[in-house]
Amino acid sequence: MAEAVDRLRQLRKQTGLNGAEPWCLILGESDGATVSYCGGRDGKKKMMRLSVCCDDRPGLNGDLRQVIRSVRARAVRAEIS
Repeated sequence: MAEAVDRLRQLRKQTGLNGAEPWCLILGESDGATVSYCGGRDGKKKMMRLSVCCDDRPGLNGDLRQVIRSVRARAVRAEIS
């Protein structure tokens, strides 16, 4: 999970410089996450969309919450399926 936190920090910096390009992060062999950037021009708040695909496990929501907080962000909406 520490690697995911570091990678999300890097992606956050990159999206501030690279406009609306999507970035993909592979967490494991069969798990993955996609980060895409939306808005944030002219002093407006930046918005990112994070989609995670992985098997459910105990503590997953807490880990995701920790990753979000580590990049000083907040979840606006969450969907689980």
